[in-house]
Amino acid sequence: MSFKLKRFKINIKLSLAIMLAASIVTLRLMFFVSPEYTAVFSQTSAGHLGLIFLNYIPIPLVMLLLYFISGNCIFASGISMLVFTAGAYANGVKTILRQDPLIPSDLSVITEVGSILSSYDEKYMELAIAAVFAIVVICAAAFIFFKKSDSLTGKKRIAGSAACFILFAGLLNTVYANSALYGSFGVEGNIYFKVNQYMSKGFLYSFLYDVNNLNVEKPGGYDRTEFVKASSDTQESENGDDSVLPNIIMVMSEAFSDVSNSDFLSFDGFDDPLEFYNDFISGDDVVSGHIVVPNFGGGTSDTEFDVLTGCSTKYIESTQVSYNFVRSPIESLPRMLEKAGYDTLAIHPGYGWFYNRTNVYENMGFDDFLYLENDFDPETQNKGGYISDEVTAASIIENYEKHVESSDDPLFEFCVTIQNHGPYEEKYGDLETNFTTDVYLTDEEKAIYSGYFEGIDDADAQIETLIDYFEDRDEPVALVFFGDHLPGFSNGLTYFSQFRPDIDINGNPYQRLKVYETPYFIWVNDVAMEQTNFAENLESIDLPPNNLMSSFYLGTTVLELFDLDWVSEFYQFLNELRVKVPVAWVDLYLMPDGSAVNSLSVEDQGSIDKYRRWIYYKIFDEEVS
Repeated sequence: MSFKLKRFKINIKLSLAIMLAASIVTLRLMFFVSPEYTAVFSQTSAGHLGLIFLNYIPIPLVMLLLYFISGNCIFASGISMLVFTAGAYANGVKTILRQDPLIPSDLSVITEVGSILSSYDEKYMELAIAAVFAIVVICAAAFIFFKKSDSLTGKKRIAGSAACFILFAGLLNTVYANSALYGSFGVEGNIYFKVNQYMSKGFLYSFLYDVNNLNVEKPGGYDRTEFVKASSDTQESENGDDSVLPNIIMVMSEAFSDVSNSDFLSFDGFDDPLEFYNDFISGDDVVSGHIVVPNFGGGTSDTEFDVLTGCSTKYIESTQVSYNFVRSPIESLPRMLEKAGYDTLAIHPGYGWFYNRTNVYENMGFDDFLYLENDFDPETQNKGGYISDEVTAASIIENYEKHVESSDDPLFEFCVTIQNHGPYEEKYGDLETNFTTDVYLTDEEKAIYSGYFEGIDDADAQIETLIDYFEDRDEPVALVFFGDHLPGFSNGLTYFSQFRPDIDINGNPYQRLKVYETPYFIWVNDVAMEQTNFAENLESIDLPPNNLMSSFYLGTTVLELFDLDWVSEFYQFLNELRVKVPVAWVDLYLMPDGSAVNSLSVEDQGSIDKYRRWIYYKIFDEEVS
């Protein structure tokens, strides 16, 4: 007795009906898996059927495209439903964890996204595995039990596929690229907060709109010749041959912040996570303040990019990760310091391939790069799942000593730490609560905050280790230390409403900016204080009130403090711009008198417009040997 598998044929009309029903169900599922988005979108789309249509039409188009390619409506419907729903779910999860929606450039770092999500909660990895399994099952079932209709000929499939592709591409490059149309729809909350844009206008419409923003258009009035001569002019040091160049150690600390400084928290009986730092920054040999960085809760490489290049990520009209633009040699801090006589070294105890750092750092002019795969041992040197700050500090010191023994040139050593990467609950095992408060907290919240404070305590110890070591050196040394972004807690912004109400994404301009503020300090040892013009320059360079500035000014400010900004006409321009507009963040500015404004004077706006043109030239047009 033999068994013959029966395969079903579905004609074209029934196939179209199935896909129509599946596309409607898919749209409903996308909102079902993101309830926060549903609530906001329901309000903004009331009376705007066009907004609903813009979020719907790509779904049946993709289903039709897959149908004509495969000849199988079950396959086309099932795969499309799974992919669109998974995208909406990932967008919702990323919004909760990072206060940032899923954008097209996230697909370029999908392996890291998976790693992060799985470490927050095992259910995310389980869901990912289930999704892959579902895709396999759908594909197998679709082609085992169903076959294409005889009326769906090869010519019809080719013509249908071409028509769907052309229509989708046409819509993507016209309707979904229309900035005026996108801007015409209302936004619930702060319009400059990308999450609000996605929630108000829908994930799929916003995502496809951002696909068009992957390309960077030239700023208005751009002319390459405006900057060619300025960049090619050879300049000499303004200090003469006897100027002293300090060794510069720059450390960007993962999620380093001072959010633990709160009137609603007490560390009596525990280790104050910022005990050393809070006392240290009051010294005469240190300048401290905050920088306004590009992102909240993530985007480490964007802050790196800002500081090392002087080019603001926020003024590059693209949704790509900024490091994606560094595909050839670029003028940056290490390359310019090399011009002044420095040797340069980068250290990051994470994967060298992530954010393409191995190639990016080479294009930035670093002589060498130490990273996880080659230079650290994750089995013996980790804490909380990453290489510890203690080990990282030891590496900074060890490589500094190697340099001093082998070279008479000053050293620029740039390090990106990684220990205090989230998630923070159970990051350090069964950690007891390390603070007290009168605010009611769940056990999960206590675990989240305790884990974060444990990491900040280790960062504080790292600072103390570096200060103690370099203070005793006979060479002039400057230490620059700053955070890349505020922590992204798995309960979203709850912490800030509980303990830091001065940080509010929907508050006044000062509260909104604080969402992106991280601490920094610039310190010199006694030898550098005696042999450089640090003290005199600190008095003369017109730092802004409270030393608050945009992150893209930090590197050039360091150069100015040590009479090194002569290396670049662009860096001199930036230091002049810092005096006029200390904080420039999209369309929100802080002025020298501390006032927050949304528009500038004609002169200052002209300087910002010129800065945008400089950025485009530096990244896309400048030829650097």
